[in-house]
Amino acid sequence: MPSDEVDRAKDLLMKMYLELKVRKKEEIEELSKEKKIEEKQDLKKLSLIELINYISNHINILIVIKSNLKYEEKMKKAKEAAEDDDSSDKKTLAKQYEELLIKAENDIRKHIKVSIFYLTIFYNIYI
Repeated sequence: MPSDEVDRAKDLLMKMYLELKVRKKEEIEELSKEKKIEEKQDLKKLSLIELINYISNHINILIVIKSNLKYEEKMKKAKEAAEDDDSSDKKTLAKQYEELLIKAENDIRKHIKVSIFYLTIFYNIYI
């Protein structure tokens, strides 16, 4: 790959990383132009592989956060349903919990497959 294409790809990956980066609320409020420039300078020191790895890690974090939020929401609904329906017994609640666990396991398996797929593509392109 020509050097200018590599530089362009690296710039695009840095932009993607900065947009995906998981930040605390306080960090977002304190983020200034100078801080963004400093972060970008730090990222320029990384290789393409390291930058792709950073992006992959942050995507993994976002997927886990999303999965946890969905799980918490479903558990809250299941708990509310159990409280609303006094006739529901522990078996119903346990069954709902089991279904949620199976769904969470499937989501994790899909995520692992996608990660392996992207790593395979990356290694086939660059190695």
